Amino acid sequence: MKMKVYITLLIATISLCSAAQSLPQQPVTTSAEVIEAYSIKAVDKVAEFYNYVELITDPSLSAEMREHTATEAVKLFENPGIKVYDIFSTEGKLIPLKDFIAKCLVQKSKLILTATSAEARVIQPGNTSQVWLVKYNLQIGNTKPISLQQYFTVQLERKKFGDTVKNVRSTYLGNCSIK
Repeated sequence: MKMKVYITLLIATISLCSAAQSLPQQPVTTSAEVIEAYSIKAVDKVAEFYNYVELITDPSLSAEMREHTATEAVKLFENPGIKVYDIFSTEGKLIPLKDFIAKCLVQKSKLILTATSAEARVIQPGNTSQVWLVKYNLQIGNTKPISLQQYFTVQLERKKFGDTVKNVRSTYLGNCSIK
């Protein structure tokens, strides 16, 4: 169990580092290879979020570890006000990410979440940012899957690394909706 936690945190660290790699001052490109890479990245980012939710809801982890994991999960999104599907409600509603994370932190049993049939496509191309739509089915334990869609953004941002400022491509999850 602890090995799964450490592997998940290692993967999260690697993905955060890869998002911070500097690139020459180029716009977001639309070559077939880049589109395929961001399509995979979008699907992976959705799966990464639900992996974090599984860890946050795991009562066998320390409160400190759950809080740290919650902080890392929020970093996957553009901001904490983004709407996500409330898996704890029977009403099938959307709630702000910060409220969703708060609900995760008080759970007494670990959730098992699986995002399947995921696909991503560009819906708003651009030179400095692109917006993608990721469609997927979310299964909570053995329940019937819920069809969701979620925005994914690729943004060209200026970031400082020591004394150097570089343009980097950052990726974020956006609002979720029920299909």
